[in-house]
Amino acid sequence: MKKFISKCRNGLLFRYFVSYLLIFLLPFLILTSCLYYWSVLGMEKQLKTANLNSLRQVDNIVNERFSELDKMADNIKLNPRLSNFMLEHPYYSIEGRSELSKIQASNAFVSEIFLHYINEEKIYSSNGSQSLSSLTEKKYGRFALNSHMLEETFKETLPTVKVSYDTGEQNSLLQYYKPLMNGGSVYGTAFFFIQEAELQRLLTNLMTDYAGSAFIVTEEGQVVNSSSSDQGQPLMMANFGRSLLEKEEVVFEKEKYHVSSLTSDVSGLTFVTVIEAKQFLQPLATVRNWFYFLILAFLSLGLVLSYVMGLHQYRPIKQIDNAFKKITNQEEKVEDNELTIIERRLRSFVTEHQTMNETLSQQQAYLLDYFFNKLMEGKFKDEAYLRQQMSELSIDFQLNHYYVMLLDTAFSEKKEENVKKKTVLLNEFPLKMADTQIYAVELPLKQQLALIVGSNQAHTNQRNHVKRLKEMFDKMLSEDVRLDVGEVYEQLVYLNRSYIEAISANDCHKKVSESVFFYRDIVYSQPQFLSVPNGLKSKLTQSVHQGDETVATETINTIFGHPSIRNMNTFEAKYYYFDALRAVIECISQLGCEDLLDRFNEMIDYQSVELLHQELLAVTKRLCQLISVRKAAEATQLESDIIVYVNRHFRSHDLSLERIAVEFDFSLSYLSRFIKEETGITFSTYVQELRLDYIKHQLVATTDSIKDIVVRAGYYDVSNYTRKFKSLVGVTPGQFRKQAQDDTPKQINI
Repeated sequence: MKKFISKCRNGLLFRYFVSYLLIFLLPFLILTSCLYYWSVLGMEKQLKTANLNSLRQVDNIVNERFSELDKMADNIKLNPRLSNFMLEHPYYSIEGRSELSKIQASNAFVSEIFLHYINEEKIYSSNGSQSLSSLTEKKYGRFALNSHMLEETFKETLPTVKVSYDTGEQNSLLQYYKPLMNGGSVYGTAFFFIQEAELQRLLTNLMTDYAGSAFIVTEEGQVVNSSSSDQGQPLMMANFGRSLLEKEEVVFEKEKYHVSSLTSDVSGLTFVTVIEAKQFLQPLATVRNWFYFLILAFLSLGLVLSYVMGLHQYRPIKQIDNAFKKITNQEEKVEDNELTIIERRLRSFVTEHQTMNETLSQQQAYLLDYFFNKLMEGKFKDEAYLRQQMSELSIDFQLNHYYVMLLDTAFSEKKEENVKKKTVLLNEFPLKMADTQIYAVELPLKQQLALIVGSNQAHTNQRNHVKRLKEMFDKMLSEDVRLDVGEVYEQLVYLNRSYIEAISANDCHKKVSESVFFYRDIVYSQPQFLSVPNGLKSKLTQSVHQGDETVATETINTIFGHPSIRNMNTFEAKYYYFDALRAVIECISQLGCEDLLDRFNEMIDYQSVELLHQELLAVTKRLCQLISVRKAAEATQLESDIIVYVNRHFRSHDLSLERIAVEFDFSLSYLSRFIKEETGITFSTYVQELRLDYIKHQLVATTDSIKDIVVRAGYYDVSNYTRKFKSLVGVTPGQFRKQAQDDTPKQINI
């Protein structure tokens, strides 16, 4: 303690200790409050939301099933074989029963379908016709179906859900009645008896991870079905009553249960789960205990580290100060501390060093961008040559598996926010971890980052690998990022294939809500009948759009050599090849290359598959060449637009690198490197030279005051710029104007 007090007599050491202590304590207090709210108080809400989402999934499934029943009823209404005349006819009734059997067999949700027509006493089904009393008293008599109730239901103009119970075995029978209407009046009813097993399966899936019970309840409070995962004593809806649906927690036999319920807007059914509160809230207790432990640990650690880090921070500064004293032998002011002295001595050196480092960093970053852009474009054909280029650029990227991910940088509608987050994220690359390396390439025209991932993990672990990387990016940006992932390749020279596949995944990702979408999800999606597989079609489209002739050629060869063609007859194969033709034609139309459509007239009437294959390859190659030229022109135009924008707005007072980045949706690092590459100087120097040329011209060509000229050039502080003008030109603005006037030959009157 004495040593600590003696060292603290030096103001610099004491300030270090206090500064580190505040650095630990202030964020710690804020972070503690936020973590407690989000980790402890907010977790309960998340658990309830997750459970409610499970109920919502069941609701969506049931709603889909009822929608299918509505469609079945509409098909019945439009089917002439199912009219009351045809069903009553001695001969044609056979066809009607057959139709009902087919409709019934098409939906596993339905156990039996019945038809009833107004003013008819019979009920029709796939088994024939029967009287209403026969249906209610004999076949389904154990469910206490009431003939009078059915007759009243047949008069309803809206779909109705009913439930009946087996008095002996406590089973239920869910019924759905759909009126058949013509001109606003009911002329019959199609009603469906629902399979109890389907409802039981949905409830059982709800309770897979919890101990408790699940119910489906009608608007009248009748239990349609129930399921329990509690083998000790299953809960019953009767134990709680209808009031259960209005509570979040209930107590049954001294045990507390959490209740979640959701009422469907479509069917009117209510889905309920009753889960043991101890199990449901178990994560909260664990997080709370860890939270208290971490608070105590961080407080203790903060005090110790504040002193240790303050002491370590002070020692090298003292050593540097002593070294400078030996080198310079220069006396400093007694009241200045070591930092002030060192700062004064190193200011010029640090400025020069930073400028040199920025130049080298920008040049290296530009070379990396250029290399990986060419790699994704498929410009490298030989693996050995590729590795040689990487060695010359000092790129250490020797791993076993490679793939491309596209990260969407359109985080919000605010361009300023997008530019900030994109800049922050790009500053983290390249990322090098234990078994993974990631390089990032900005794709400004697409508002995306292309992440080139190298990994030593097995090909089968890609999904888990991407999941961990996404969690890391989410933490970096405090944002739920969207990723589109291509396939894994063992050779880096094939990375352009993965890039095209990632673009294909991105195109399909727009139709789904998931944060991560894999190209393989397209490959294994269900294709249309006799069509080119979805993955190949998407890959062909995107490779053409990118002008990648290599991938487009490979994809067409794969399409024409697909194993499914072997099992097709001539007609089916022709339909399959026409689908491939249609995919290329769509690309031509989308890309505005209609001149190539003339060649398709001959291809439609192809004489052999080989000839069609070669013709389609030729058209695709030509299309890729046109797109490559167009992309190069677009990139050149964009670069020109940026320089033109700076030349047009250099006199604006609020012109900055940030403003240009927002205007063109670039990251600051990318824009800074680009301007340096195009002009040979930094952005600030380039603007300064433009303004200086403008001021010089105005001083010579006009008689306006120097103040007005300087303000028009984009500066507010005229006196400060006057000194800067003299340091750049050698004379003041007034002296420059006078010299220019003296050098201009005067006209002599004779």
